[in-house]
Amino acid sequence: MPLVLLPLRVRSTESIRDSIRQGTQQLSDLRSPFQAYPGEGEITEHLTLDQIYTNLALHPGRVTYNFTEDRQKQLKIYPRAGENLQPKGPEDIVDAVNKKVLIVGRAGIGKTLFCTKFLRDWASRRAFDGETFAVAFFIKFRRFNSVFEKHLNLRELLAQSEYSPTERLDDELWNYIVDNPDKILLIFDGIDEFADNTNIAKDNAGFRNTEEEEMPLSALYEKVASGKLLRGATVLTTTRTVSSVAHLPFDRTFEILGFTSEQVKEYVQKFTEDDEIAREKIWQHISSNINIYSLCYIPVNCFIICSCLLQVLKFYGGSLTGVGLPTKLTLIYKKATKLFFYKHNKNFRDIPHSREETESDDLPPGMEEEFKRLGEIAFNGIKKRRLIFGSNEVQGLGDSDLFHRLPDRQPLPLKHETQFCFIHLTMQEFFAAKHVIDTMTDAELRRFVSDHINEGEWQVVMQFVAGLLGDRDEQLTEIFTDLLPVKTSEKEQWMPNDSDEPRTLTWWPTHDQKKLTLTLCKCIYEINESDLVVQSKLEQIGINAVDLIHCDLAPVDCAAVVYVLKDVKQISDIDFSENNIGSLGCLEIRKLFGKSDCKLINLNLDASYITDEGIRQLSGVLTNSNCKLSSLNLKANRITDEGIKHLSQALTNSNCKLNDLYLGGNEITDEGIKHLSEELTNSNCKLSSLDLSANNAITDEGIKHLSKALTNSNCKLSSLDLSYNNAITDEGIKHLSKALTNSNCKLSSLDLRYNNKITDEGINALV
Repeated sequence: MPLVLLPLRVRSTESIRDSIRQGTQQLSDLRSPFQAYPGEGEITEHLTLDQIYTNLALHPGRVTYNFTEDRQKQLKIYPRAGENLQPKGPEDIVDAVNKKVLIVGRAGIGKTLFCTKFLRDWASRRAFDGETFAVAFFIKFRRFNSVFEKHLNLRELLAQSEYSPTERLDDELWNYIVDNPDKILLIFDGIDEFADNTNIAKDNAGFRNTEEEEMPLSALYEKVASGKLLRGATVLTTTRTVSSVAHLPFDRTFEILGFTSEQVKEYVQKFTEDDEIAREKIWQHISSNINIYSLCYIPVNCFIICSCLLQVLKFYGGSLTGVGLPTKLTLIYKKATKLFFYKHNKNFRDIPHSREETESDDLPPGMEEEFKRLGEIAFNGIKKRRLIFGSNEVQGLGDSDLFHRLPDRQPLPLKHETQFCFIHLTMQEFFAAKHVIDTMTDAELRRFVSDHINEGEWQVVMQFVAGLLGDRDEQLTEIFTDLLPVKTSEKEQWMPNDSDEPRTLTWWPTHDQKKLTLTLCKCIYEINESDLVVQSKLEQIGINAVDLIHCDLAPVDCAAVVYVLKDVKQISDIDFSENNIGSLGCLEIRKLFGKSDCKLINLNLDASYITDEGIRQLSGVLTNSNCKLSSLNLKANRITDEGIKHLSQALTNSNCKLNDLYLGGNEITDEGIKHLSEELTNSNCKLSSLDLSANNAITDEGIKHLSKALTNSNCKLSSLDLSYNNAITDEGIKHLSKALTNSNCKLSSLDLRYNNKITDEGINALV
């Protein structure tokens, strides 16, 4: 039926729906912060709400935050606070029983975007069955700050709501609203941003409960939210703080906690759309750095960080192959804090910014002074081991979106104190570092670093200090290199097939110095000074082996450690086992083999989450003529047949010098063994020792392939470990036994321990 034939009231509600759909299609909040000028490259495509919106995790009631944990646990408080963190949509929030709902959440957590999507889904008929709500209105309190003393009635207020198609509601629609309040949805967003919100709690009895009477907005909202006006209407309210609305009779309260890890991943997928290469790079980069990852629980931060990382990738264009994303914490936070400020500060958020402004390190007028205040508060907080600040400490900055207001503290009966914390612990650490750099002399700075480098609460601050020092003409790297530990431990080690004397290895750092070493590596990496200073220091110590076992190394840490080690020529052994290196960490480890004077022959990556993609990265290095690696430990790394395929191709390259390969505890099947066996018969393959233990999918078929390879004259295997493979039976042992009698077989060591399907029949075949 044509729209013109519909009743006037229906035409009005359809007009409201149309206006909402058009107005919410592409929001200013989702515009890319990086704009190209006309004629300078491709036009920036901005995100649409439907394209990017990701459901948020909401917790029923208020969440209690524990700020007494250690730093790593503090980082995890934000995305993991509370129980029952399933994402929730509109129909999970309001229903026939719960019609007065309060949504609480810190700055940037996504309250306004949540409400906008709520409204858009209603307008698009994607939420609520049938005609649950015939009409909906969206009132943003901050729009009324300049006229909050003006009296208005409910009809006037609704006409001034967001996306209203007219300046006045027609009589038929207005009468329908008054007569059918149970069909009305009212969304009030950001009551804490309303300048007159303190008057909401005051006695408004002087105003009658009639829709036509004019009254201040604070009184008007109080009467609607408490059900004195439009009794039966559904009212959804959002706020950062509850003090001004605590007296109102809400049916339920939710706290928005932002994104869980699953939602961060989903957001990245939506952000990058069809660009699979960018998606994979950005997700791996975010998920491998806990400081960045935990910041992304706030949707606006996730948007800023994704924008920064995608901009780096777009700069290189094409397939993006080989592009490395920024791993230096300071670089990312300098950009992110500035963009965050632009997105949230009321003096900047509605002003378009040029590409030069967003990319420059210079701060605009008004931002620099606020940053200084933030730095002082942040520094004093960490110095006193405090993450929570009173209103007297943040005076003048309490409304800053870099602070989150916590529930009030009650030290005495009838006395409440407001409390604040930085929106994220790493934000506090960044501003504390700015304060250090801006206020200390070089001598004070040197003493400060020396005094606090071993203290956990200052370690990330030290990274930021180093990174900010990198902006100076004289970067003072020796502040950090002078603190590198000099203590080592010596051990003798035989390579599996060595017949000569054992090698003497000087291992660094010692167990008690690993944590300090890693912190200093991160600081040296952030400062970006000449490699010669670090190289000279480590050569003086006289190390030739590095032990960073079980140090919680993440890919971003690998970047720092490799930066420090890559020019130390005498290093022959590196043990990075039992860490979280992953495939991105392997990209960094590749840089160790970039020079012809590299002497690294033994690399241990046992239990470090390398996976098939990491194997692909490492396989490319094995074929490099500079690579002298003869022993590679890849045990317990979730490697499948796909990874073995990459590795097998490298083994047949004439440049590959690998003698000893450890692949125990992975997910290799007969198919992977088939690939390996074929390469063992290639004359270029130099493998003499192979560990395939605890790959429980290897069956007699895989052993058949291996046995065939052992009889080939090109096969050089002298040691084979097949222990803990419970799918191998007597049939497989018979194949092996036959190969052992062949004159070409060079095996001198065979491990078949703990294969519980091997019986006496198999043993007799071996005998």
